[in-house]
Amino acid sequence: MIYEIYIATCTTRSVLLRKNYRPLHVDGSSQSSWEIFCRKRQKITEGSIAPHFVEDGIHFYYIRRGGLLFVATSVKDVCATTVIEFLSRLYYMAKDFCGIVTEESVKANSLLLHEILCDVMIVSSEKVKPYVTSEAITMGSCASDPEELVTRLFGIESHRAPATAAHRPAVRTSLDQGGQKNEIFVDLIERLTVVTDAKGNIGRMQVQGTINVKNFLLGHPKVKVALNEDLQISSRDQVKGFGSSALLDRCNFHQCVDLSEFDTSRIISFLPPPGEFSAMVYSLNEVGLNLPLRVTFFTRDIPNSRDVNVIMSVYCNILGTIGLLMLSSHFVFRLQYPVYHST
Repeated sequence: MIYEIYIATCTTRSVLLRKNYRPLHVDGSSQSSWEIFCRKRQKITEGSIAPHFVEDGIHFYYIRRGGLLFVATSVKDVCATTVIEFLSRLYYMAKDFCGIVTEESVKANSLLLHEILCDVMIVSSEKVKPYVTSEAITMGSCASDPEELVTRLFGIESHRAPATAAHRPAVRTSLDQGGQKNEIFVDLIERLTVVTDAKGNIGRMQVQGTINVKNFLLGHPKVKVALNEDLQISSRDQVKGFGSSALLDRCNFHQCVDLSEFDTSRIISFLPPPGEFSAMVYSLNEVGLNLPLRVTFFTRDIPNSRDVNVIMSVYCNILGTIGLLMLSSHFVFRLQYPVYHST
């Protein structure tokens, strides 16, 4: 039983949107539930706070997506997994209607998102659409994609869509019923977690991947996706004999995926629902892969001082097929420093 839902920024913690489903009273405290949530986050470092905690008799559940916080409150002990899944579906529902979920898009589509929060218990964009009357305000971007810059500079033909091509509402409005393209985007997203020592030797490695689908197709056509024929899944005993070049430890599929051809020809087929969903989620542990980046650290003592200089070096191990035209963008390095430090 959810009492309140907040959508706020991670940095300034300012509330962008709030929906109160039933009155929530905090005994013996003049602070609101959001002030109690912010006070808890100030006490505990952001990396160690759990997605579900209890403070002043209030149960808080939250997720972080796109630099925003999606927070739900309750005075009863609701199943944490259920509420976290509910908040995740709320995020994807907002993404289906707005195209991209950022601070600017939430402010521009506050009326639309408020209508969604009123009918949020219907966890399907297709079912919520008849109850929503507001039109989405899409957020444009004037920045050029690095792939487009290379194409213009060197005259190389590129058939790759820009990274922002799928950043548009999946729920069609009255303005784009006839002009929107009939297309589908399939993205392979992998998260590599590696534990190394100071010399760069690998201690543990894990790969978590997902085949993400964003559907803009008209009607309900059947889509087939062919995977590697040498793919093996250790949890499926019937999958044998394809070789050992691609071995997955765990693999889960969306409920709409048909696996009738998967065991024989490694083909998955599905009738994609409108919006965005993960067709396949997999993981690999202790794989012998070459790291795309190699990170090493060096420490140097400063004479006549207790301070220490820490130097981080990052080497790229990826060789581009076009030599120097192998470009990468949006690299972010996050480091945890001591309380007293300087950069």
